[in-house]
Amino acid sequence: MSRPALEIANTAVELLEPFEICQKEFLKAKEIVEKINNRDITISVIGQFKRGKSTLVNAILEDDILPVGIVPVTAVVTEIKYGEKSAEIRFHNGIVKEAPFEDLHMYINEQENPNNQMAVKEVTMFAPAEFLKEGLTFVDTPGVGSIHQNNTDAAYAYVKESDACIFMLSVDSPINQIEIDFLRNAKQFASKFYFAVNKIDVIDEADLEAYLAYCEKLLCDIMDVESVHMFPVSAKTGFGVEELKTNIIRDCRNSIMEIIEESSKKKLADIIDSCMSHIKLYSKACQIPMDEAEIKFRDINETLDDILDSAKGEAREINKKASQLSQDMLSELDEFKNIDLSMSKALMIEICKKYLISLKTWSFIKTNEIDAKINEYKNLISREVKDAFYIDYHYDIPELSMDGFGFGAVGDELEKIDASIDNFEDMKEALIDVIRQASGDKAEELSSKILKEAKELCQELKDSLNEILMYREENALIVVKRVEALNALVRHLRSLRVKI
Repeated sequence: MSRPALEIANTAVELLEPFEICQKEFLKAKEIVEKINNRDITISVIGQFKRGKSTLVNAILEDDILPVGIVPVTAVVTEIKYGEKSAEIRFHNGIVKEAPFEDLHMYINEQENPNNQMAVKEVTMFAPAEFLKEGLTFVDTPGVGSIHQNNTDAAYAYVKESDACIFMLSVDSPINQIEIDFLRNAKQFASKFYFAVNKIDVIDEADLEAYLAYCEKLLCDIMDVESVHMFPVSAKTGFGVEELKTNIIRDCRNSIMEIIEESSKKKLADIIDSCMSHIKLYSKACQIPMDEAEIKFRDINETLDDILDSAKGEAREINKKASQLSQDMLSELDEFKNIDLSMSKALMIEICKKYLISLKTWSFIKTNEIDAKINEYKNLISREVKDAFYIDYHYDIPELSMDGFGFGAVGDELEKIDASIDNFEDMKEALIDVIRQASGDKAEELSSKILKEAKELCQELKDSLNEILMYREENALIVVKRVEALNALVRHLRSLRVKI
């Protein structure tokens, strides 16, 4: 008997939390609990490339906020929410960066960010559009089927997050196998579909009726339903867009919980299936012969050594930068050597203040860069463990803001300078001591940070592999107990799966 999605999600959270190899699914289940409780709904515009998805999004929002073009444009997933106009760029290494609307094309546009070379995870935009006032998240996705495989991968990945989809078709092309495959995948996760047929302004009414009839029959077969609602539109002229918007808004007002309930159950089924698959692979990993296991351990240890070498290189660069700061200020102060100190003293102090501000600015940026580098190490370790042992070794990747920092005034560092200094060399040395002390302290702090976190990360993996995989003969009993616990988990998950 089917149970409410919230009950199933809460049970999944409780079952999965104790098991390290199920942490990815545990977090997804927690997200579903939050989605249901908060009545959050995500509507994605999906389909093959060059069907006019971005143009339709602009038409629905009544604002040209997304770039469009005659070649594939959208390179990354773009979320749009209600609010004052602003935008955030999220990168795979966890950094979050604010960006003005006029600069978004550099991250979204396939031509300017080919194959997502900038490693953008997603873009979140806020716009004061009436359509978004109901609290929904509207999403423009990259098109599938182009030569840019990264775009197809991003679209397939994000459709799993969707509760409802606007599936874009176009009268200038019949439905093809790429679209059929993508739609079949999408219906495994989304519970509501709006089929928009774009570019109707380029054909006559008779041809449009024939195309709609053809699409409707095929879509009914794909979706396994008796009928589908088609929305003929021209994203370019705006024709038909209002009817599509009206239907979506009405559903968000009247049927939001039904849509979220059904889509959540679809996602929970995928979470449970994924977890049982991981457990199966884990059990296989426990059976790897000792000689093969030693090879895998050796390969992972080489990766960990590379990570530690990288961290040491970062530490060297930090110390080099701090030392260079002192040298740069020394050269600038030397320009006052032949100027009367009574005239130049105030200027020399201002130069020192300038370098203190520069030090603090660099320190802030470098701290975030170190955090981003640690996130990259985490991603590398996760890939290596999965390749070697078929296990999703999960890490949280915290978001890192690079915007809006401020440090206030500087000057406390200069209070110890003797006001009675009356010659250039003593004044120069006093100011240089201030910068050397401040930059040395900061370099020590930053280099220690990356070395410490990298070492802890590597040691944690070594400890986890010894504990979780238990290849050593003396821990065989623990392996047996853990496998037994996982087998019990599988039984619970199978029972939970039946209730969806």
